[in-house]
Amino acid sequence: MTGLASRQRTTVEVAEVGFGGRTLAVRRQFQADRKGVVDLRRSGLLALVSPRPWSNDGTLPRFTRNLRVSVLASGRRLATAKSVRFVTSSSVTIVDQRPAKSGFYGEYFRPRATSSHAAVVLVGGSEGGLPNGYAAGLLASHGYPVLALAYFGVPGLPPQLQRIPLEYFQRAISWLAKQPEVDPKRITLIGSSRGGEAALLIGATYPQLVRAVAAYVPSDRVYPSPINPGVPAWTLSRKPVSSALIAVEKISGPVFLVGGGDDQLWPSSSFVSNVAKRIRDHGRRDVTALNYAHAGHGAGAIAPNLPTTPTINSRYGLLFFGGTPSADAAARADSWPRLLRFLSQLR
Repeated sequence: MTGLASRQRTTVEVAEVGFGGRTLAVRRQFQADRKGVVDLRRSGLLALVSPRPWSNDGTLPRFTRNLRVSVLASGRRLATAKSVRFVTSSSVTIVDQRPAKSGFYGEYFRPRATSSHAAVVLVGGSEGGLPNGYAAGLLASHGYPVLALAYFGVPGLPPQLQRIPLEYFQRAISWLAKQPEVDPKRITLIGSSRGGEAALLIGATYPQLVRAVAAYVPSDRVYPSPINPGVPAWTLSRKPVSSALIAVEKISGPVFLVGGGDDQLWPSSSFVSNVAKRIRDHGRRDVTALNYAHAGHGAGAIAPNLPTTPTINSRYGLLFFGGTPSADAAARADSWPRLLRFLSQLR
């Protein structure tokens, strides 16, 4: 923003139409510098939009949508500009994969003109279905073939997070490794929350298939089913995977970790520290551990510039994630380029 008076205070409004036709908006006050300039690049505005009138109904922006940015001062609208929220490049092809055809349920994001490239398997958490958010499309737009993988809560798979065979993930990773645009020796497994637990566990179980692991707000141990604590969440060779610390030192390559210091769903910050310590105690230094003191479980949304809320209505009832939208947004804005750098350095 330019052309303001020196030190002038203004209000910036960002508005867009989300899913369901609801308008999402945010207003924040800024003060221009002595030259009448406001730099919005680190404002986090796009991560703070919410429905108006505000309600916690989970409304999210569309994949690509026009934005209206307005500058207001002294009751007047000084200027309005239009922009576009960009998520997935038009050069990325998305191909559905279903159990009857491939043996797993996923969406394959295939970038154009890619050959023997590092690739990603992306898994979500206890919400079930395909991974939420826009990380798959963004990573594919950076050139990475991405398999967004569901492991329960969709047709053809178990309805709940319980007794999920680790062999299911093995099958999906093996399929990705055979794609011509993929370098089978550079596959990274990325997961968030229970998916972060799964990513660490699968990386430790199948080190020959997984080159690296990125785990957002994960646990450091195996937890049972969230529906029935007496039932295992995971199985291997049809036997329950017992509730114990994950042998993360068995992961064959580098590990990237993100935790929230105000995570109220579970202590992901402590879990991240524990995982990093265990890896380092085994004589390894290929671990990146990022803990954000004021962020909550929403740091696990991975992608920057997208809104999260401290509470959500879920299949398990109302969940309190902790943190604040601003702190979560700051954590993801900081960790996202670090993730891209982590992926780019895989050899």
